[in-house]
Amino acid sequence: MKISSLNYISRLSILIFGFLLSSELISSENAEYEIYEKMVSVYRNIDTYSDKGIIKTKKTRRKYIEVMKFGTKYDSNGYFTFDWSDVGGAFDGELNYIKSEKDNIETKLYGAKRNEKNLTSALRSLAGVTRSASYFIPRYLLPEVPILNLSAVYHISLDKIYKHHKNYKYLLIVEYTYGGIKKIWLNADYLIVKLETSIKRMDGVIVNKEISVTPKVKFKIK
Repeated sequence: MKISSLNYISRLSILIFGFLLSSELISSENAEYEIYEKMVSVYRNIDTYSDKGIIKTKKTRRKYIEVMKFGTKYDSNGYFTFDWSDVGGAFDGELNYIKSEKDNIETKLYGAKRNEKNLTSALRSLAGVTRSASYFIPRYLLPEVPILNLSAVYHISLDKIYKHHKNYKYLLIVEYTYGGIKKIWLNADYLIVKLETSIKRMDGVIVNKEISVTPKVKFKIK
């Protein structure tokens, strides 16, 4: 009889634990959109931001992986820089950048400097050579840069909540109408610490990118 009571208590504990776990994983029907909106609001409330990251690009039909290092600095007074350098290849280690301070926007691309009129267009024009890293995270920091074209989004889902991971808290998956997929890992502060994207080009080549980033922030005092 005692054994049966213990088994009953054990099973009841498991059921309660499972219920609490499922309640945390799915707090509402729109949990994924609430998390995404929270992420956006967090970036919009940043006073100063800096990061260091690395992006790896792998294309089908190619055996090698392209590697690039990058860094970002931003403050809410109008200062922004994004720099990057290739790892390996003809331009190994050469530092390139986008700098914006007030209305002065300058880019340096493989030794050639030029002034830009618009920060959004500058980031977009350099998306190719930066493997899109110049646009992935800065779009959330900069008020003038469009965040996400919702008409291009097919679905957003909350794939996982991490309980004990030191870097990850949430994993969002964004599926686009054109067939691309983006995975976004957020930490407990709703900051992006990892991104993975996959897209199939018109020529059939699949391009996979993995971005790992370490952010440091100070938030605005409300």
